[in-house]
Amino acid sequence: AIEPGTPMRLLPRQLRLRPPAFPPTPSACPNRKRCLTSRDWPRRPVLLALPCCILAMSHIGEHIQPVEDSSRLTFKLPLAPLFSTVSSPGLVFSSKPRPSWITTSRIRRSSSRMDLHSGVCVVYGRRKLVRKILSSRIDTPSRAFSSRYLVGGSSAHTVEQQSPSVIPSKGNIELTEEEKKIFSQLRQALAYHNLTTVCRVAGGWVRDKLLGLSTDDIDIAVDNMTGEEFAELIKQYLESEGTTSSRVNVIKTNPEKSKHLATATFRIGPRSIDVNHLRSEEYTTDTRIPTIRIGTPWEDAHRRDLTLNALYYNINDDTIEDFTRRGLDDLKALRARTPLAPYETFIDDPLRVLRTLRFAARFNLAMDPELVEAASNENVKLGLRKKVSRERFGKELEKSLHIHSNAADMLVGLVRFGIDRIIFDCEEEYVATLDAPAGLSPEQRSNMSLILVKRMQSLLVENGVLNTHGSTLTAEKLHPLLLLASFLLPYHGLLHVEKKKRTPLVFRMLAEGVKFPHKESGEVNVVVQNYNKIRDLALHLKRMTENDPNLVNRNTRKSVTPEDALSQTVADPENFDAETLPVEEIEGIDLLKLKTGLLLYEIRNLWEPTYLLCKLLEPLTSKSGDILTEEDFDVFSKWVESNGLKRIWEKPMDLNGHEIMKRFKVQGARVGELMRKQKEWQILNPEASAEDTEAYLTSICE
Repeated sequence: AIEPGTPMRLLPRQLRLRPPAFPPTPSACPNRKRCLTSRDWPRRPVLLALPCCILAMSHIGEHIQPVEDSSRLTFKLPLAPLFSTVSSPGLVFSSKPRPSWITTSRIRRSSSRMDLHSGVCVVYGRRKLVRKILSSRIDTPSRAFSSRYLVGGSSAHTVEQQSPSVIPSKGNIELTEEEKKIFSQLRQALAYHNLTTVCRVAGGWVRDKLLGLSTDDIDIAVDNMTGEEFAELIKQYLESEGTTSSRVNVIKTNPEKSKHLATATFRIGPRSIDVNHLRSEEYTTDTRIPTIRIGTPWEDAHRRDLTLNALYYNINDDTIEDFTRRGLDDLKALRARTPLAPYETFIDDPLRVLRTLRFAARFNLAMDPELVEAASNENVKLGLRKKVSRERFGKELEKSLHIHSNAADMLVGLVRFGIDRIIFDCEEEYVATLDAPAGLSPEQRSNMSLILVKRMQSLLVENGVLNTHGSTLTAEKLHPLLLLASFLLPYHGLLHVEKKKRTPLVFRMLAEGVKFPHKESGEVNVVVQNYNKIRDLALHLKRMTENDPNLVNRNTRKSVTPEDALSQTVADPENFDAETLPVEEIEGIDLLKLKTGLLLYEIRNLWEPTYLLCKLLEPLTSKSGDILTEEDFDVFSKWVESNGLKRIWEKPMDLNGHEIMKRFKVQGARVGELMRKQKEWQILNPEASAEDTEAYLTSICE
């Protein structure tokens, strides 16, 4: 009653020690004198430690043969298809019988790994150490014997290096004249040097070509030499043909940018080309930086994040190769699926979760249910916390925010996978202010973020909002700003406290959580924190004009002083200034104008995205009884423009600080006070001349 696909490590201990029905009894085994059978398993648990899909095999005894001598214990393992590499401290794995260089002392210091695809592996090591290490792996298999090879399940076929699915390139991809010339020169270079090298274009270029998209990113993978060696040979051929060629550059490894292997770069004509060798990667439990070696096309394809990114264009044969045998189907169906078991793929490198979300957003992919389950696994979440740098979070998020039609899908995926608070680093306690939405749990804030960002995405794309509001910001800047502000709006008014330092949580989530530049983080924070202020001003204008519809168009006095405006309040003017005065205390239109102008001076051109955020999300964020319609926001916007406030911050001061000191004989704090009064005067009287401003300042100095 074992469910197909059950990993070995999840089987009951009784089944791990004694699988039913096999191996056969010693008398039934042709090698019974040397065969390790069920009778020997309590003493030699190595059988269970080696292949994790052991229950899928019909007979084991004939495959594993022990050979002992006085100092070593040797196992011959002709089980190459089951795994690619193994490594253990104190053990040596070799594809040949006892190399002459192996000595007992060297074995003790060794931590070697060998390729098992040659057919037979011989394990050398001290008898007690071999037994101890291999026995300990029954309950905790090593990364080499990982659960990507499942017991009897649908994934069992992935352990064999099957031949690829191949389709002709003609009729499936369209090469530009430049690309045809480049590939022709590469084929000629191979012939010139009499090379048997198979040259392939890997990854995104093939995917984009099959989708009919233009792409300039040519990444070449070769099978029997390093990228630098291949690039130098191409350069020699080009020079022999009299073609000018740039020198070969080598881009060094940079794990922080997911660059785990040095890459050679050279030019053919104007096109820059990256070249590397096919590779196999082996991961450990504490880092996403793999150990790399030259691999086969099958291994190179199966190390990748998604099947649709594991396609190759064979330059030699002019064909498309799919070594996963699923990539072409997944690309046609627009389906996100991993070459290996999704859990294993994400555990090895948890950043692949974010890459999957980005590709799903870019190509509108449907996600495989197993992939969704694996991405939501607690161990994968732990890997995101410990293995991936926050700079990498930010890079993936930044790329996704510039996808025009589905930019919000990655943010939506973060919530659905339950990793949004991990990515933005807001899992710990935070302090709420008076402006913060009360009584919301972290889960409720995440769900609200999901609703708001989906609403914003729908309005931006479907209704063409960016083309109807005349914003001075470009769509390239405004679109990501509004999406992030929508997503983080449920966190407005919350503070992060560390060593008595209080930081707005929204700013910290961007600046520290995903390492966005402080300028961009500050802009999103300004929009979010001033959301309620703009809305309150629009709401107050609506209430004031309900009793007097012509109030917004009335201008009964030529000039208004700040003192006159401040008198239009139910509060004591001595205890408030215009900036700190609550909006609900305002009774006159002049004071509302002053309050609005001061806010626009503070947030400058960010008032436009803040206004758009209020207008677009009002139906989802308003309180009962205080709903503003689109018409109400339009009235507020026209009122701001008609009163000369729309770009009030660009109007220079009539008198600067030095002129005020010289003209009015003041110093220190008094200069700042007069500058503030001048700003309030100019907000209330945008058409006033410099002489009028000077006359007003003179009157308050006397």
